Amino acid sequence: MSTPTPRSQFPQYTTTFIGRDADAQEIATLLRSPSVRLFTLSGPSGSGKTRLSLQATELLCDDFPAGCCWVSLAPISDPQLVLPTIAHTLALQETSSAPLVETLSAALHDKHMLLILDNIEQVIAVAPQLQQLLQATQHLKLLVTSQQPLDLPEETVFRVPPLGLPAQASGHTPAELLTYPAIALFVNRMQDVQPAFKLTSANTRSVVEICTRVQGLPLAIELIAAHSHQLSPPDLLLLLRNYLPLPK
Repeated sequence: MSTPTPRSQFPQYTTTFIGRDADAQEIATLLRSPSVRLFTLSGPSGSGKTRLSLQATELLCDDFPAGCCWVSLAPISDPQLVLPTIAHTLALQETSSAPLVETLSAALHDKHMLLILDNIEQVIAVAPQLQQLLQATQHLKLLVTSQQPLDLPEETVFRVPPLGLPAQASGHTPAELLTYPAIALFVNRMQDVQPAFKLTSANTRSVVEICTRVQGLPLAIELIAAHSHQLSPPDLLLLLRNYLPLPK
């Protein structure tokens, strides 16, 4: 089997990673522990699990001589297709004489590799086979993103929280609000669309309420900002109020 080179199959982002550098460092540190073989980033859809896993992996690639290999499971819904998808990503040929989990185990038996399985929640029934794969290999580690944990005995679960928000808009200067990751992300993505955009005392209330209504979820913040074009935060908020009530 040809060993994948680090990051050769990874999705690429052109936007800035904001607000979770400490989380990425913590994940990397935990994955370096010999006792951690299965690490799950768990959180709701849109919470930024994929981007966080990529950032953590970037810190880890030098720790795995056989590479860090990315496997996207989002396109599949049948758990029986998970192992074939992994084998295909690793350029590993299936054989009819042995179960695929055994073929994978033999190929990865002594390799120091990090396998990232992104969006596993819809095929989570594959968990026992992943456990079998880990038990049959010496140094393989799995980094998984999922809306729910796999509930395996050796699993380490990292709950991905929403981005930090101020309790209220009033009482903060624009500079102070920019220290909150949700606000910083919104402003950064607005500036990608409207380069002249700035957080000011005139728009802080609208920006804070927008980020609060979407509960600090990075994907929602990015989608709103990306579609802003010439709309100001008050205009965006007016549209949002018609569709999304404030969380209780």
